[in-house]
Amino acid sequence: MVRYKQIVHTWMFGNTPFEQIVHLLACAGADGLDLSFALDGPYSWKNLLASAPKYTRLIRDAGMTVPAATPLYFKPEIELCSEDASVRSRGTEFTKGCAEAAAAYGSHNLLVVPSWVSVHHRLTAPHAEHMKYAAESISKVALYAKTLDVDLLIEPVNRYRVALVHTIREALDLINLVDMDNVHIAADIFHMQMEERAGIVNGLYQANTQLKCLHIGDNTRCCPGSGAMDWYAILAAMKAINFSGPLSYEPAELYFSETRVEQEPEYVARFVSGLKDGFIYLNNIMDRL
Repeated sequence: MVRYKQIVHTWMFGNTPFEQIVHLLACAGADGLDLSFALDGPYSWKNLLASAPKYTRLIRDAGMTVPAATPLYFKPEIELCSEDASVRSRGTEFTKGCAEAAAAYGSHNLLVVPSWVSVHHRLTAPHAEHMKYAAESISKVALYAKTLDVDLLIEPVNRYRVALVHTIREALDLINLVDMDNVHIAADIFHMQMEERAGIVNGLYQANTQLKCLHIGDNTRCCPGSGAMDWYAILAAMKAINFSGPLSYEPAELYFSETRVEQEPEYVARFVSGLKDGFIYLNNIMDRL
């Protein structure tokens, strides 16, 4: 039997008050939070860092932790692989700030996406040049994060959302370019089904011990057990490579709306119920491994 912590990305709750997010996740049976850091707004890394003493008590009192944290690279002005040195600098400083905030919540894992997340993304130079720019930016962040005991986890994302690093192989190539022992991988099952030519399970074996966090979403990005993914095979592969977790839920299925989660009681009730069903489903599989 294995038992990985099951946590949830907080961006999915929009601007819901933090106290309510913690309450809802506790009611769903989550083991913790994947704390999302925006560049600005109520859940910017600066605001969350300032609120860390109060919010960490809330999380602890609810019996949860923050095993992972996620900067939201939703704006082109913080792209880590940009040709523009000033853009890379802003992205580097943003990610350093997120590392500091992650450490304040006791998290040792910080996700990194080298290029900004958007349907409008594009490369403006040869691929190898952008990989070099990304490696330079991530190296600077990794040096700072190491002083905070924080690891950086590069996430491969599908071709329709980012311009750089779509596969486990590309993430490993970038890790080799950075060449620091606190840079690893966060994989996403939904993205892997689109980009891993040899399949999800083989991709997990390829990541091997570099895999430190697994993002969870079924084939339509719904919660586990409500789609067509072979979760037994996925979790068996995780056990075989000695994965220690966490499993981070990001079930942004078709027509999902964080604004509706924030504003509509019936919608958030269905969302939380889906999370609960997913936790139970994967726990039942883990009990059989």
